[in-house]
Amino acid sequence: MKTSVLGQPPSLYSVPNLGLEVIAEGVETEEELCLLQAQNYNLYQGYYFSKPIPADAFEKLLQIQLTGISPYRSSASLDQTNAFNI
Repeated sequence: MKTSVLGQPPSLYSVPNLGLEVIAEGVETEEELCLLQAQNYNLYQGYYFSKPIPADAFEKLLQIQLTGISPYRSSASLDQTNAFNI
């Protein structure tokens, strides 16, 4: 397979230019994130952002992000220190 100057397959660079919304999976380093951002990717997932977590912990985190209310407190303050009480 041919590679670009950065050593990546050319297809990596063409996807955002097709107007498709694509999630870049497996992002593990800041370098990989920067490479993707430079190529106009804007959706990512991988260990760089979070290690896998149990479903119940994910639901609690999602609740906090959507409502700003921690399931551990009655106030509207965001309490991420207890978000992963696992």
